[in-house]
Amino acid sequence: MNLLQLHNAKHFKFDGEEREDWRIVNTTNDTSFSIGRTKSIQTEDGIFQPIFKGITSELPSFNFEIFKVDLITGEPIEMTKEDMFDLNRWLDRNEPKALVVDEFMYYGLFSPQTGKWYANEWGRMELRFDMILPYMLGLPIEDIYEIEGEETIIIENDSNVYGDYVYPEFQIGVYEGNTITIINLENEQTTTLNNLIVDNIYTIHNQQRQMINESNVKENVYANSNKKYQHLESGDNRIKITTNGKMVFRIKWQPKICLQ
Repeated sequence: MNLLQLHNAKHFKFDGEEREDWRIVNTTNDTSFSIGRTKSIQTEDGIFQPIFKGITSELPSFNFEIFKVDLITGEPIEMTKEDMFDLNRWLDRNEPKALVVDEFMYYGLFSPQTGKWYANEWGRMELRFDMILPYMLGLPIEDIYEIEGEETIIIENDSNVYGDYVYPEFQIGVYEGNTITIINLENEQTTTLNNLIVDNIYTIHNQQRQMINESNVKENVYANSNKKYQHLESGDNRIKITTNGKMVFRIKWQPKICLQ
């Protein structure tokens, strides 16, 4: 179940906060849903036919109702002025934040639409959620391994967004040794760090293309590397890790999933 099919009221989290007694429901449409990304084709005039230049993915928007419920019965209850104040404090943001529903993440912003009150004084807020990505994300996945010498691990990337790579984050804690090499055997991408310091922690942000010594941020880690970053392929990724000592290797990633 994801936002396009969310027609039953669900518990949700926004910007890292959650309220047990608030629910959200998608009111964009009642009976249908789409799959994949909505795309626009870019072309330019050619001699015999248009020349394909690429595509742009349109950013989706959804309409929601948010209301308060009794935690025992699940029935809607009165929404007070204090509730409205708290709801605004929670959902009003100046930059995109993560909306989490049913273990999927959607990055965007809420915009107010209208509110309605009913005979028993329960109310609902109608909001629009504008996304900044044309797909949703799975929750972050993190695996930790203790590497002594050489080991090959398997990372399963369940993404199905074509052509938009998932860039993992690597973190290395050094117990012994001073060199580590990380090879993704599916695409031969290789990252090597040299001159590592015992008891220091190093992070490789592949998407941001940064290498940092968390224990000494002034160190130029990039200068002591082979200056290469990596992405995950779809499906299983066999990753070979080789050290000349003993290290802890942490890998963190988030699948990218088409709306459906």
